[in-house]
Amino acid sequence: LRLLALEVYDRFTDEGIPCNMITGEESVFDPEAGITASTIEIMNTERHYEVAVIDEAQMIADPFRGHNWTRALLGLCADEIHVCMAPEAEEIVKAVIDECEDDYEVVYHERKTSLSFEKGSIALDEVQKGDALVVFSRRSVLSLAAALARHNIRASVIYGDLPPASRREQVHKFASGETDVVVSTDAIGMGVSEELGGVVSVTVAVIIVTGI
Repeated sequence: LRLLALEVYDRFTDEGIPCNMITGEESVFDPEAGITASTIEIMNTERHYEVAVIDEAQMIADPFRGHNWTRALLGLCADEIHVCMAPEAEEIVKAVIDECEDDYEVVYHERKTSLSFEKGSIALDEVQKGDALVVFSRRSVLSLAAALARHNIRASVIYGDLPPASRREQVHKFASGETDVVVSTDAIGMGVSEELGGVVSVTVAVIIVTGI
C-alpha cells in the first residue's frame, strides 16, 4: 500500500499538480497541495474532503488489516466517496453503507486486456524482455534476479520494504529499457502496476515462480 500511495503521488506531481504523500515510512508535504495520497492506516478522519477515494477495499475482509477499511468507510468526512474494490467485496461494502442508510451507485469496470493461463513451466532462458516475474519473498526476488543475471538478463527488483527512492529507480530503469524484466513480490499488484502497464508484456505478463 505504500507503493500505491507513491504511485498516486508520482502521477499527480508528474502532471504538475501539487500533492502530499503520507505513509508509515515517508512523508512529503507541499504547502500548495489540495490532494493527499496516504496509506489507509494514516487516513485523516478529522479533515473534510470534497472527494475521497478508498482503494483496494476488498481488503476489508483481511483478518489483520481489514478494520482500517471499515474505519475509512465509517469515519471519512467527505461529500463524495469512491470505493474501489474487487467484486468479492461488493456485498460487504454495500452492507456497511446500507447500515449507515447512505445512498450509493455501483459502477462496474471491465478488464481492458485479456488474462490467459499457460500450462507448463518456463525456463529462465525463455524469459522475454518486458516480462514480470512474481515471487513471494524478498529473498526469492534477489535469488531470482541473480539467476537471471547468469543468463545475461538484466532485472529490476521490487519488493515492499525497498526504500522509496530505490523503488522509483528500479521502476524507471525498467520503463526506460535499461533493464529487461521486473522481478517482484506481489507488491507489484499495488502501486507500480499502473506505471509498468505500458511496458510489461501482455501475452506473458506475470510468471509465478516457486522453489527459489
